[in-house]
Amino acid sequence: MLRFVDNCRCVKDNRSRGGLNTDELKDAKIVILKACQQEAFSDEYKALVQKKALSSNSKLLVLNPCLDDDGLIRSNSRLVNSEDLSFNSRHPVILPRKHGITQLIVKNEHDEGAHVSGTNRTLSELSKEYWIISAREEIRECERSCMMCRRRKAKAATQLMAPLPSMRVRSPESLRAFVHTSVDYAGPFLTIQGRGRCRAKRYLCLFTCMSVRAVHLELAYGLDTDSFLNAFYRFAYRRGYPETMTSDNGRNFIGPNRELQELVTKLDQQKITKSSVSHGIKWNFNPPTASHFGGVFEIIIKAAKTFLASVAERVATGLSTENEMDYTES
Repeated sequence: MLRFVDNCRCVKDNRSRGGLNTDELKDAKIVILKACQQEAFSDEYKALVQKKALSSNSKLLVLNPCLDDDGLIRSNSRLVNSEDLSFNSRHPVILPRKHGITQLIVKNEHDEGAHVSGTNRTLSELSKEYWIISAREEIRECERSCMMCRRRKAKAATQLMAPLPSMRVRSPESLRAFVHTSVDYAGPFLTIQGRGRCRAKRYLCLFTCMSVRAVHLELAYGLDTDSFLNAFYRFAYRRGYPETMTSDNGRNFIGPNRELQELVTKLDQQKITKSSVSHGIKWNFNPPTASHFGGVFEIIIKAAKTFLASVAERVATGLSTENEMDYTES
């Protein structure tokens, strides 16, 4: 707008064209700051122009204000005799709080700090040129209204956890271990087979009691159904058949559930009462891709992998003695 006014006053050959230069931006800044001060400090501005004393209730009285050559109200700070500071730092421009121009200046400095510079840092940068009344409150208000800062500082949503199932809270005195069992896989682990030093992948099949948190580890030769069934039968013959099984919704678990249910239906009902195998096993599957439903066995898997890793590292580094057990596959 200032360039348009100047071009209207000049002849056609002397008119300015192209982008704005430094002097034009500086003049525009002075006009904007002067309009801001005249609007917010009208009485003080008139008194300073007329070279009169300010009223005793003026907010600018403690700042020892004065007018510069451009007509801006500046503060005569205690650093006026400093030779290391610039003129703007020794005589900062006084700006009001909660004014649109002040808010834009604070927001610009806040954006220049990449939304991570704190209140003190922003205040330090603003003090190099401006003296904002109640500057800290103005900066904090800018930070509270900044949407990017609000998104960064937002807390994650919380929810009320559901009650634990009855099988998790039953008294262990009335139950044997592994009546309610959960199962999960870990691995693969690279093992050495035979004298030929052939390497093969093996998996850890972990069974944990949901009541007393007892743990039973078995070796699974693969992720197929037959490998899991073999591990499950070894577990059942050692610990007894469970009443309920809980697992993830994996294919290697869905297959055994179907085969065990078919096995129960084919058995004679009289033999059912005499054999532990005949106890119908109820299999509970967690929802697909919902590992957080299996926290009861996921935390045990984490602990088992940690201990197995430490044992494997100890054996690999040659710290094991001859009296330690041989960790080769049977």
